Amino acid sequence: MRAGRLQHEITLEQLVTSGTDAYGTPITAWVAEPEPVWSSIDPPSLKSMRGGGEKVLAGADTGTDIVQVTLFPYPGLDMDADPLKWRFRRASGRVYDIKVIRESNDGAMLTLLAVVGPFDGL
Repeated sequence: MRAGRLQHEITLEQLVTSGTDAYGTPITAWVAEPEPVWSSIDPPSLKSMRGGGEKVLAGADTGTDIVQVTLFPYPGLDMDADPLKWRFRRASGRVYDIKVIRESNDGAMLTLLAVVGPFDGL
């Protein structure tokens, strides 16, 4: 993919646990990564829906917006990362929960399937 196609600026956020409260419950918060990332945001392709996308659709609420996001590799966000601990925020403020993470065959690009629903990922 040409870098010029990456025209959407997003901010990746990671779910971080910072200890426990007085009752032993983990204290978690979404922490934004320091630098925004350029990406391509498109409707999901049929290819991207195979091998994980079907599960996203099967569990989707009515009115859920599903997008396919393409970006350059980002430290910590790879095939081994737990997608439930990552999300991203568009410049408009809309929050998307990442459901599937895939790498291209050559490892040069990441493809994410992400959803936003009635609660904007919160």
